[in-house]
Amino acid sequence: MQNFLILFASLIILMKPSRAVEAQKLPLYEFGFGLMGARFPTYPGSSESISLVLPIPAMAYRGSIFRTVKEGGVKGRIFVSDDFEFDISFDGNFSSSRYESKIRLGMPPLGLLLEMGPRVTYFWNKGSDKRLELCFAVRKAFHAVWPSLRQNGYSASPYLNLRFDDFNQKQGTLLLRFGAKYGSNTLMNYFYEVDHQYATANRPRYEAKPGLLGYFLVANFYQPISSRSKIFISNRFYDYRYAKNRESPLLTEKNNWTIALGLLYTFFKSEEMVQMNRFSSGGS
Repeated sequence: MQNFLILFASLIILMKPSRAVEAQKLPLYEFGFGLMGARFPTYPGSSESISLVLPIPAMAYRGSIFRTVKEGGVKGRIFVSDDFEFDISFDGNFSSSRYESKIRLGMPPLGLLLEMGPRVTYFWNKGSDKRLELCFAVRKAFHAVWPSLRQNGYSASPYLNLRFDDFNQKQGTLLLRFGAKYGSNTLMNYFYEVDHQYATANRPRYEAKPGLLGYFLVANFYQPISSRSKIFISNRFYDYRYAKNRESPLLTEKNNWTIALGLLYTFFKSEEMVQMNRFSSGGS
């Protein structure tokens, strides 16, 4: 982790814009499909992983309020200025309910985790091909175990983005992100609490506490290969050595890796066009 931080800091120091803002007209919306392969832990701090290959939607929407973003997901812009943006952002985790973890054997299953809430972003070099984004997000968490959707506390996440558009001179985008994630008592209970009825000799009773969930480092790369198709690779590294609940018997791995790669293809593009800065933070 220390070497990653040194590299991250060096990139910030050396970072300076090399291109002026460029405007272009793009379709208001696009629809398509793709295929993604991913490997990820069953939950944060788990020593067991899940591998999946699944179809995914490929969508782009470039409205004045709601927009998709290159790294996946949707944001709802509420306030935008030259240096700041206030929006509603989304996050979450894959469901591991179909894959019963050995350490959680006999405990309630973990469903799909969804998070939604406000985020404020400060931009440095906004509109250029190299830019820094300082972000702080607070999100309400929900978990889904069919057919119910239950409230699951809150998370807070300060993080820093380094974004390089056209960094390989072929319209590729590289996103580097470093940050931390904190969880409320309810969210931490969901992952790390061991109630007395689930305690065993190898899984003693544990009362989870609110605080630091862990640090994360992300590297995402997106590359168009034609006017309708692109590939993406996403790597995420998580460090739980300083987590508030590192003594939980359910936190069995101090580091986690998540990797995903895929191909997206666009079948339909709207005739309506919108003016977009080529290196804007929204739209793909």
